This record gives sequence, structure tokens and C-alpha cells, in this order.
Amino acid sequence: MTDTGDERTTYQLRDVARRYGDGAGSVDAVRDVDLTIGSGEFVAVVGPSGSGKTTLLQLLGGLDRPTSGEVLFDGRDMARLADGELARLRRDALGFVFQQFNLIPTLTAAQNVEVALAPRGLPSEERRRQVGSLLDSVGLADRASHLPGALSGGEQQRVAIARALANDPHVVLADEPTGNLDSETGDEIIGLLGRVAADRRRTVVVVTHDTAIASRATRTIHMRDGRLVA
Repeated sequence: MTDTGDERTTYQLRDVARRYGDGAGSVDAVRDVDLTIGSGEFVAVVGPSGSGKTTLLQLLGGLDRPTSGEVLFDGRDMARLADGELARLRRDALGFVFQQFNLIPTLTAAQNVEVALAPRGLPSEERRRQVGSLLDSVGLADRASHLPGALSGGEQQRVAIARALANDPHVVLADEPTGNLDSETGDEIIGLLGRVAADRRRTVVVVTHDTAIASRATRTIHMRDGRLVA
């Protein structure tokens, strides 16, 4: 199945498959996927558990490689990149948001974001300025000195989004970012990701099982049994 985005292409997947294991015990987590995602799109990938949506997100993020087919990012086949090149691509062009937040519990909100800025080698004053700007952009300027344990789930996810934006990525990939949140807070987080796409003109791909959350995206892709479905 082919699904086409806008004129400027961020991702193009051609006949992509990901198989785990060999022989009778093998599992086809993703198969026969043809997909185009345009620059600046806000895309939701929806499907039940085991549908392949998280595996697809991992392929888009260069966290896994396809068994066959091509995953093109800005025209480059990610499967053909050496490990070092792929690591630099993730560092420089991609931001990740996870269901479990993955914040460092002993660091403040500001320090959690600052850690993501470290590879850029910025002077300390510039790092602090950017951290303040990032936390302000997600509505947490007044919570910068709080440890994750003193923040609500929604606030922790906002810190995680600020951290994902620290390297000014072209793409933000979010895996069930509302899974540990109540419906109202989850809706706020999806709204924030939508503004990242609209205001920052970044491509945002969200994996979710919640069709109500997915309805906030500008395009919804459905998966079942590893395939895209109409």
C-alpha cells in the first residue's frame, strides 16, 4: 500500500520489511510497507498491540534496520549508513519521546534538557539560555529546578519533549507519548506536539493505539499485522 505526503519528502519507504528470527519461529513485524512522509507533517500511526507500529517507528529512527527494502531519510538510505553515520544522524536530525519519559531522576528538569545539548559543545552561558528557552516553549520555565519526582506525569513528558527539541531536530518521533497520562493531559501533550509541527515546521510522527489522540494529527496511518491498511 502506498501513502503519499507533500511535495517535500522527509521519509520514503519502499517495500520495507522487518523480520525477527528464522524459520518457523520467525515473526514479520513489518512487511510490504510503502510510505511517504512529507516535511512538516504531523502523522499518527495507529494500530493495536503487535500491529508493527513501534517497529516502524524504530526503523524511521534508525534504531533498527529493515530486513529488506529501503528507508530513505532526506534521500539517504538509512540501511546503508555505517553505525557511526547512523548515530550522527540520530544525534543531529532526530528527536525521540518515549512513553516512560526516560528522564534522569537525579537531575533537575533544566539539567535533563542540558544533557541533550552537551554534544553540541556550546559555552555554558549559551546552554543555559537555550535550556531556558526550551523549557519556556513547553510551559515549564517555572519548574526548571525541580527533580522529575517532583513533577507530574504531564510535566515530565513536557521536559522530555524539550529534551527531544534540544538538537533542533528535523523530525520528532514519539512512541505512545500519552500512554502513562490521563486523557486530558494526553490531549495537551498531543496539542504540544502538533504545535512543534506547525510552529517549528518539524515533521512529527506519533505512534499510538488511541484513535481519539490520533485524530489530533493532520494524517493518520493505520497498521495491522505489520502492514498499512486503508
